[in-house]
Amino acid sequence: MSAPLTPPERKSHPFYTYDMIKEIPAGFSTTLQQMKNLPILNLAKAPWSAVQGLELTHYASSAEKGMVVGVSHSGITKATVNPLQRAKQGGAFVIALTHFPDRPISKVADRTYVIGNGPDKSRCHTKTYVDSAAAVMRIALEYARSYGSALTAIQREFDGDLPDKLALTVRDSEQPARKAAQELSSIKKMFFVGAGPNLVTAREAALKVKETSYLAAEGIELEEFQHGAWSALDRETAVIAIAPEGPARERTESLIGASRKIGAKTIVVSDGSFEADHVLRFPSTPEYLSPFLGIIPLYFLSYFLAVGKGNNPDYLRYLDPTYWAARQIVFPPGTH
Repeated sequence: MSAPLTPPERKSHPFYTYDMIKEIPAGFSTTLQQMKNLPILNLAKAPWSAVQGLELTHYASSAEKGMVVGVSHSGITKATVNPLQRAKQGGAFVIALTHFPDRPISKVADRTYVIGNGPDKSRCHTKTYVDSAAAVMRIALEYARSYGSALTAIQREFDGDLPDKLALTVRDSEQPARKAAQELSSIKKMFFVGAGPNLVTAREAALKVKETSYLAAEGIELEEFQHGAWSALDRETAVIAIAPEGPARERTESLIGASRKIGAKTIVVSDGSFEADHVLRFPSTPEYLSPFLGIIPLYFLSYFLAVGKGNNPDYLRYLDPTYWAARQIVFPPGTH
């Protein structure tokens, strides 16, 4: 078993997690520069999918003679490196996205991109999540171009105005998120709800609450939640909807209305107007780019929830010897 963690460098606000949220715009812009020279591959009309490493190894179809993109902050994680090795042996072209040079993932990959403006200083990854999403989006846009889809408005926004909008969101959403967190101090359950591109935002936000506040939190698709799962709502529950202007707006409004009727606390993260206990706003942007902006107020929300509970969000729960020992079972030394 590896040695226990060293004592935390920071014991009160601002923790490193807070600094990393503040650095999201800089990390995003740096990543765009680093991803400029993508390899030219014949991807036209090639099928694609997003798959977790374990699934790729044991359950998904092989990627022979295709392209596989692996994302690992540390560049060590065996659950990512091993399936990349298997894909390469099968003839795939492998791209690695990581925040550290000269790690095992680079030895497997045909092309490695060390992205962002540095590794995450917190174990609760925020800045580097956005870096990775930006790098994957850049690859996706190149894929779309080769496929014959212009996506000119999204491409223009992604390279043009989005970096400035990230900075505005960091600046303007901190205090509203902090106020909302203060009012959620007695909440026992949290449901993060999103549709389309923001299902992943809901899941990421729920993960951050679990990592930092140790609350029961779930990220779930909007319509799925309204088919029975809402029965779990009560006055000790918060419903947080990620709801940019788009086709899911009407169903989001019905969910928020039903949640308020039951007595649950409601928060909407949006570039539009909603009736809710709190609305955490971000600048208007195409819906398929809204996850980059919508996650920022949710990172602040999870951070200030944790601080309000007296937790150190930089370490997950690893400062507790029992949880650190449990981690060694899930991730033996050298595997993550």
